[in-house]
Parts: sequence; C-alpha cells; structure tokens
Amino acid sequence: MEFLRLAKREDIYHNFFPIFRPLRRVKVAIFEALRRFSGQDIISPEDMPYFPRSTVDGFAVKAKDTLGASTNLPSILRFVGEVKMSEKPSINLSDGEALRIWTGGWIPQGADAVVMLENASLNQNIVEVYKPVAAGENVLKVGDDIKKGDLIIRKGKEIRAQEMAILQALGFFEVEVSRCPRVLIIPTGNELVEPWQDASHGRIRETNTVAVAGLNKDYCEKVERHPIVPDNREALKRAIRDNIADYDLIIVSGGSSKGAGDFATGAVEDFEGGEIIYHGVQISPGKPTIFARIKEKPIIGLPGHPVSSFVSTYLFILPFVKYLQGATKYLPEPSGYLKAGIDIPSKPGREDWIRVKRDNDKVFPIFSESGVLSSLVKADGLIRIPENLEGVHAGEEVEFYLL
Repeated sequence: MEFLRLAKREDIYHNFFPIFRPLRRVKVAIFEALRRFSGQDIISPEDMPYFPRSTVDGFAVKAKDTLGASTNLPSILRFVGEVKMSEKPSINLSDGEALRIWTGGWIPQGADAVVMLENASLNQNIVEVYKPVAAGENVLKVGDDIKKGDLIIRKGKEIRAQEMAILQALGFFEVEVSRCPRVLIIPTGNELVEPWQDASHGRIRETNTVAVAGLNKDYCEKVERHPIVPDNREALKRAIRDNIADYDLIIVSGGSSKGAGDFATGAVEDFEGGEIIYHGVQISPGKPTIFARIKEKPIIGLPGHPVSSFVSTYLFILPFVKYLQGATKYLPEPSGYLKAGIDIPSKPGREDWIRVKRDNDKVFPIFSESGVLSSLVKADGLIRIPENLEGVHAGEEVEFYLL
C-alpha cells in the first residue's frame, strides 16, 4: 500500500483495517459471550413462546362474554378452576366460564383473553368482571415473541445481556464468536517512571497504558503492559521482537511524534516485513498516531500526550479490536446531537475532537493542552467539528460522543 504521510480518519477505517483479517471463530458458553461478536447468523430453532400464555394475573375468558362489562353492571361468569403453573390445562373453556390464571400460565383451549385480577372478583363460584377485554388482550400467542426460523442475531452483532437472555430462552448453551484479541502496550519515554516509583527531578509516572487498557479491556482476551522502554530504537525493537508472536496487536505508547524524537517508525521499519502505512492523521488531538504492520501483525503507535493518546485510542484502537472480532458495527457513533453552549473555534483542515461538559441539551468546551490529563476527568464526552469548519456558533447542533 502506498505510504501516505498524513491520513484522514476515514482512510484508517477503509484502508488500514481491511489489511488484517478477523480472528478465528470459537465456541463459548452463553455466560462467556458478553461483549463478544457473533460468528454466524443465529436462527431460532423454535417458536417462542411455544404455547399461548397469560401476560398478567387474572382470569382466562372468552372476550365476547365480557362485552359491556362495567362496575355497575359486571359480566357474570362461572368459575371452573385454576390453571396451574408449568402445566398444560386439560379443560376446554366453554361460553360463560372463567379460569383463574397467573402470569406465564398456559391459556386453556376456548379462552382468547385474560381479565386482569384487579378488574374482576371471585365470590364462591362466580366471577364478576368489571371491565371488558378484547380478543387477544393480555395474551401472548405462539410465536408472538419469536417465530421458528427467524433471524435472531446477525453475524457480527455484539452480544449484550439481552442477546444472552434470548439465546438461553431458546435453548442455546453455547454460541460461535470470534476470538478476542490479545493486546500488548509498550510504554516509551526517558522521562517516565513506573507508577510505584518516585516521580521527581522532571520524571513523571506513566499513565497512558492504564487508560488504553481501560477503554479496551471489555473487548479483549487480555490487555497487558510491558515495562517502560527508553527512547531508544534498539530497545523498542527488542521489546517488539520478544513479544510479537504472542499478541494480536502491539501498541507503542509514545515515540510517534515526527522529528528527532521519533524512533517508533524506525524500529518498525527495521523488521523484515515492517511497513509504516500511515504516520499522522488529520485530527486534533491525536495527529501523530502511527499505523503500521510487521508482516501480518498490526502495530499502532500512540502519541505520548495523555489526551492525544486517549482520543486516538477511542477513535482507532477500540474500533480496531472490535473489527478483529468480525464486528459489523465498530466505528464511533455519536450518542446524540446537542447544542453548543458558546462559540467553539476550530482550525479548518483538520477534524477537531473537543472535550466538553454537558448541561442538559448544551455542551461547553474544556479548553486545555493535550498533556492536561484532568481535562479528560472533567469531560462528559467529546464533540466532533468537521475539517471544513472554522468552528461552531452558540446554539448550533454538534455530534456528541459520550465517554
């Protein structure tokens, strides 16, 4: 692929991601499927429900027998028993009869509606109905939820708690998903110290890796952190060489800014099959992000500044780990559209991702340099200002991305 010195965000999604194939598919138990992506279309093997059931506590009736019922002039029905839970009723309801039934109970033959318990009363063998019901009211018919042969989960869809529940309801014990990626983050920087070490004399504690790991943890088999590597091309090469076989994605944190301090690109290019696909994206913050590969293994280099690293992770790494699992929806999408609380300036020619505080239907920018970590803590989300705009005016709608 042609080496481009600066890319648009869409270039990464459309040209970098497809270089790599999704990971192989595996079968996992339903309880292990949360946040995984279905490896196949899943078809319902049966109707759900497979029997007609009541959606309320009350009395199974023929709807026509309740016509005109009111508090002053109730319909009078003969009580003929109770539908026991977990049993198919043997009785065939006749005209003028009622059966007590509970939520989830099997609707007896002859009945076509259920009167809610609060709209009726039982006195010895007489049921008085104070409110009419229509045919089908408070009844879930066979297949009303799902019909046999229905597509219930499409290939590539993320499996959430509700998908887990419906799979179990249909008798699935396991599901085919793509394997979760194994990710290694290599922090770099002469100025960095480990979190447990003393930060003094111009040294700072390394924090980017914990934010990167936190954003991706739910979608990965493991996200592991390498000890800090100094700003040294050979040291980074050793760290990559020693680990590349064990991980599906290697992230280099720091060392991506163009210039004398940029050693990450050189370290990658020194490998046989090492290639820089893109070095730099038309976004702010996050411009120096690197997209590379060593043979078939993806390498992504993140900027060292905390905000730039976080935004690049949100825009590229989190979508990429979903893509590796065959996800059909993996690109960032706005949570909604809110109004700018004040004028928000932007430089044309780049896509601005601005940290904001939300106040009801308005957002207010948090202006700070890309090294100010507290701005992320204060932010409720990000807004996107397209590259062709010089900003937005107060009251204009903006895309809001909840963090």
